[in-house]
Amino acid sequence: MAYIISTEDHLTKDYKTQKKLFWWMLSLSILTFALWLLFIFLLQEPNLWFLILCPAAGLGLLAIAKSRYSQMSILAAGIRGEKAALNILKELDSEHWVVTDKKITHKGKSAELDFVVIGPTGVCIIECKHLAGTIDADPKAKYWLQTKVSQGGVERTKKFYSPVKQVGTHLYRLKQFLKEKGVSVHLDSAVFFPNPETQLRFQEKFEETPVFWGEKGPELLLKFLRKERTPLTPAQVLEIAEFLHADK
Repeated sequence: MAYIISTEDHLTKDYKTQKKLFWWMLSLSILTFALWLLFIFLLQEPNLWFLILCPAAGLGLLAIAKSRYSQMSILAAGIRGEKAALNILKELDSEHWVVTDKKITHKGKSAELDFVVIGPTGVCIIECKHLAGTIDADPKAKYWLQTKVSQGGVERTKKFYSPVKQVGTHLYRLKQFLKEKGVSVHLDSAVFFPNPETQLRFQEKFEETPVFWGEKGPELLLKFLRKERTPLTPAQVLEIAEFLHADK
């Protein structure tokens, strides 16, 4: 089994923050409506502005709570996806190190890397996207399109930033980060959709950054990670892993 280096879990941290905000906004909304009803029953002639502004404030707080809940759902899906991906990456042998959720900074610009796999076959960054439905993907496009059908049969579409371009930026930042440490090594990248029901539609092949999805996605991802690249010695593997682990 591969060695796992878990750094700060940004998704879980953000999820907890959104959860706190959700409960605060929901509680304040309920309190606002409760005070509004209380004063209506207690006061024979309540102030007109109070009658208007109090429920408006309650609805505003409720809307904020709803948006926080939506953000919680997105983050929860991301957490599930990263856990599923990590279980797959653990299948690599003990010569590999897997660094999870690593944030690096180069010249004031940061990048959050879902996974960095370091092994005798080289170094690879993996961008994980736990999305459902059908993904219209184009390696050259800035945005991709997600289409999914709700339980009520309603089809919804949503644009999201291309994970291929996203991981390309991560690749550049990690390369510069390692270069500053005196390490010059070839880096590879890949995109992984861990949800087995996700389907991709594309017209051009992903030549530079492969994308893995579907039932065979995990198997193909592991095969890609085991592919021979620029060989690294055990000492080099350990050195890179320690640099990523030590940097805070």
